[in-house]
Formats: sequence, structure tokens, C-alpha cells
Amino acid sequence: MKSKIALVLAVVVLVCSFAMTACTKPEEEIIGTWKAQQVTLGVVTESVITFNADGTGSVTGLMNITGNINYVMAEDYLTMTYNVLGIENSVTYQFTIEDDTLNLTKDATTVTFTRVV
Repeated sequence: MKSKIALVLAVVVLVCSFAMTACTKPEEEIIGTWKAQQVTLGVVTESVITFNADGTGSVTGLMNITGNINYVMAEDYLTMTYNVLGIENSVTYQFTIEDDTLNLTKDATTVTFTRVV
């Protein structure tokens, strides 16, 4: 009888864990630092994006140039407004997050980032 109760409790805990994971919002999942490597014209470059909980963050890209970002998420779209070297630009990406992988897609090109923090 005790083993049946223990089994039922284990199943309940497992189901609750999956339910809580499924309830995580993309706005919460994206928070942290992400890194990607790309090959551009035969040169390997690295990009690092940090998303803060308040809709701000930073980006470091080619030649270690760093800038600030503001971001907004709606459904499966992420709009980032960059301010790099005093130049502001907004770009909207379709995104997916699965475990520690963030995919940003624009114009049929996808860049895959891996969570580092």
C-alpha cells in the first residue's frame, strides 16, 4: 500500500513539474546571455546578446563592438532596437527557444544562439 501511495505521489510531482515548465513564458525564458558563432564571408564571427528582465540588454558583435538594445516580444516575434555607435536600428525576428537554444530568423536566415548564463 505504501509503495502505491509513493508511486502516485511521484507521478503527481512529475506531472506538476511538466505543467510548471509548460507555463514558462518566452519573456522569462529569454532572460540571460546568449552566444552565437557565424561565418560571414569566410570569417568566423561571434555575437553575444544579453536580455534583461526589464526589456533592455546589450549586444556585442563584429570586432567586439558593443551596444545597447531594447526588446519587445509578441507571440513568436522578437523586435530588438539596437543602439550601436550612436546609430539606432530596429529589427524584427521570428524566434524559438528550446532548452538552451535560441533561434532568430529573418529573411530565411537563422542564427542559433546558445545560453551561456
